[in-house]
Amino acid sequence: MRPSRFGVLLLALAACLARVVFIESHWDEDACVAIGWLMSKGWRLYANVFSHHTPLDYLPASLLAPVFGPSPTAMRAFMLVLWAACAAGLFAALRRREDGARTAVLFAVLSSQWLTFWHGQMMLVENMWAYAAVSALALLGAPLDLEPEASPRRAAIIGALLALIATASPVALPVAVLLALWAATDPRWRKHARAFALGAATWLLVFGAWAAWRSDLSLLWLHAVTFNREVYARFHGFDGGAAAGFWRRAVEHNAAYFSTALDWSTWELYFEGVLKLVAMSWAAWTLAERKWAQGLWKLAFILALNSRPEKSVASTPFHAAPFYLAVTMMIAAALANIWAALEGRRRKAFVLAATAVLLPTIVATSWATLTLRAHARPNAAYDEIAAAVRKCTAPEDRVAAFPFYPRFYLDTSRLPATPSVFYLPWQDAWEPQRRATLEALAKNRPKAVLIQDATVWSAPWKEYGAGVNAWLENEGYAPVSALDAGGAAVLLLRPDAASAFAECFQKSR
Repeated sequence: MRPSRFGVLLLALAACLARVVFIESHWDEDACVAIGWLMSKGWRLYANVFSHHTPLDYLPASLLAPVFGPSPTAMRAFMLVLWAACAAGLFAALRRREDGARTAVLFAVLSSQWLTFWHGQMMLVENMWAYAAVSALALLGAPLDLEPEASPRRAAIIGALLALIATASPVALPVAVLLALWAATDPRWRKHARAFALGAATWLLVFGAWAAWRSDLSLLWLHAVTFNREVYARFHGFDGGAAAGFWRRAVEHNAAYFSTALDWSTWELYFEGVLKLVAMSWAAWTLAERKWAQGLWKLAFILALNSRPEKSVASTPFHAAPFYLAVTMMIAAALANIWAALEGRRRKAFVLAATAVLLPTIVATSWATLTLRAHARPNAAYDEIAAAVRKCTAPEDRVAAFPFYPRFYLDTSRLPATPSVFYLPWQDAWEPQRRATLEALAKNRPKAVLIQDATVWSAPWKEYGAGVNAWLENEGYAPVSALDAGGAAVLLLRPDAASAFAECFQKSR
């Protein structure tokens, strides 16, 4: 395929996907955008705003917010451009091979379906390191039975990609290590070890300079490692040490997850079932050929890619972007290699068979984007609350939202009164964050507080938020009867601000 034709195809796919930019975001995505926005306003990660993630989560939002403000739409558009750049980069790297060009095209087509499937969570760090993982996998080539040209420049790119993955999350580190091990044992790439190191060092220097500017790196280990290991891990059921706990939970989660590969009760499960079968076959066929080291590597790679345990093993894990995109790359490579090996009628028959298998998946996921959007339904009552707070408070006024409504800060353009844009059970279980939250409330005294009576991971807000509720009650915060979000949320006002707010609200209606 000519580059011009591929460009037209990519633009057409991007146009089809553009609607996802305007889909209501999920709370996890809102938190990434909100924290990035705060960092763009001078808040230092870990010192001024709580997070148990690494800084990479907030890099795009922190760079875009000074230009576009706290706009989730702008952030989504950036992720769409990033996806297109990834697809175009793979096309450029593989287009010299007949099967490579088709691999890149198929990757673009298949991955485009999944971008609209994760409940609108486009801004999560999993998406960023997913693109890095599939790009590194495609450039290495051998795990996918491709043989792209090995060169110092490409080795440097792979090194930078592996460093990006390593800085994304402790959960991503095993994937980076496994890809590095493959490169170290591949004679084509091993001779470019210096280029790998140079690429990795370049990313670490650039990212480290930004992170040092926007974060308090002296607290990175405490928040992203110690807190996760000693507090957050308990909510996931990890025990037996970080490394052992990671692999044990990865095996348990994947065993349950892949056991439903033949559950095709819906078209959505059929699509995911195809991905599960492809992933298992990718490792199984290598083991069947008695290539034990490669087969075990592939098995470990799959476990590491899909290591995040979710509540329901039969449903789409919304943190599994790396797994989905890597498996679509496996499908694309397999189809391309089969295509290159066939001729004449066999090639035509293969095209018909592949279309019959994959077409329902495209229809199913397209339908899912219309029906599986639990957080995309309009909420007129909440919109009225956000508009009232934006209209009837001053830009310097602080507000708060409990336990988890980060979009409230984005929609009102008001800074949070606490060192966090959310307050979940694991924060209440960590004494330093619990104390810091109550102290910040007393110091900043938010003018308006949005409260949801929500249950998070089986923990009711009334239980783990008892300290916050008690402070609000003691300070005399009272609900605004004219603003009712249908029981989902209630707006509380500071006593000295209630009358002025009510007067302003009545005039603005």
